[in-house]
Amino acid sequence: MMKAVKAAKEAALYAGALTTHPGFEGIAAAEIAELVGAKASTAAAGIVTFPIKNLTDLCKLCYLSQSAIAVLCMLSEFKIAATATASATAANLKKSLAPADLLPWFGKGASFKVSFEPANSSSYEIPSSEIEAAAGSVIFEAVKKATGSSPKVNLTSPDVTIAIAASKSSAFCGIAINPFDLSKREYRVFSHSSDIKGSLAYSLLRFAGYEPGTYLFDPFTRSGTIAIEAALFSSGFPVSHYRKDALLSALSRLPPFLKTDFNDFFSEVENGSESAAEKRNKSVKPKILASSSSMQHLRGAEKNAKIGGVNKLIRFSRLDIEWLDAKLDERSVDLVVSYPPQFRSTAGNDQFAVAENRKLAVLYKNFFYQADFFLKKKGRIVLLLKKGSYLKLAPSAAAYKFRPEVIKSFRIGAEEFEMVSFTK
Repeated sequence: MMKAVKAAKEAALYAGALTTHPGFEGIAAAEIAELVGAKASTAAAGIVTFPIKNLTDLCKLCYLSQSAIAVLCMLSEFKIAATATASATAANLKKSLAPADLLPWFGKGASFKVSFEPANSSSYEIPSSEIEAAAGSVIFEAVKKATGSSPKVNLTSPDVTIAIAASKSSAFCGIAINPFDLSKREYRVFSHSSDIKGSLAYSLLRFAGYEPGTYLFDPFTRSGTIAIEAALFSSGFPVSHYRKDALLSALSRLPPFLKTDFNDFFSEVENGSESAAEKRNKSVKPKILASSSSMQHLRGAEKNAKIGGVNKLIRFSRLDIEWLDAKLDERSVDLVVSYPPQFRSTAGNDQFAVAENRKLAVLYKNFFYQADFFLKKKGRIVLLLKKGSYLKLAPSAAAYKFRPEVIKSFRIGAEEFEMVSFTK
């Protein structure tokens, strides 16, 4: 057992781990502190670890966390090499694992599976399926040694999922508390093909400095994700509220939670989250505006917000960029956070891309002209852009005295992106 697990267990009874989008570990750590009062630290890119005294704190994170992809009760930490074989990786896991730590999670005849979850799938040459198979053999023998009986393997609906979260040379093995991908959102029914995940939208908002009570504007809404995540945070409405039954069913099968009344538990969590949100808001109603020039996108975003339970907290409006000043008051908006249309690659002298980029340059020029009117003097614009493309916006921004600053660089899959802040 290595330092991250040791440090956590020295401070409390259990060690938790939460996986998030690489580059936003600080946002996840801040959210963990807000939700369960634990002090988290970055263990690896996309992975934070923290001490907990109650296992139900991990259940609470599954229900409320907007930054999480997965939540684990940690068992061990071990090394993993990008070029190592599956057998070598399994050998490192075996050395790090104490079979006795598995005992509380496995009843007689319990089934399990192993899930390998790399922060960046391109980091490892070994296929995930090979790692899962080799690690599964290690877990099988460890459970058999701890319980005296052989566990069953069930790849579709196991009682226990052993997750291995990996990032670069570090891997963390633990019991997966989440029965589904926490970064996915049930409200994303009317989805835009190129929109970002809800967990990333939340992270962008918090990194941009969004706080309840500020006037937030997304002028290029796609599926409404940014506005909906802001409304969920402002209201304290549980992000997994409409997946509560699936969460309850999965948690109730784990031995440590057999005596937990999850109906009462979730009710208490909801009341506490609402009270915490009211305290944050200081009785100020959230002001969130989402707009698009496309009625189809706007109607889809509005329906998604209704499915998410926060449509009454968001104002949706079909607005063309060149007419924003006709709908917005002067110096009214505190913060713009948006994932706007992106410039296309013109490699190979692609004339269609060249023409589309010209239209986009005009769009951005109009946007900064309008922002000069509706943004407060100390307001801020934060845009999610492909790496380096802010340089194409810089002349339009400079014309209205907006200064660009790259405040965060990260990847979405293989694509490099930047969070760019524009202020005066």
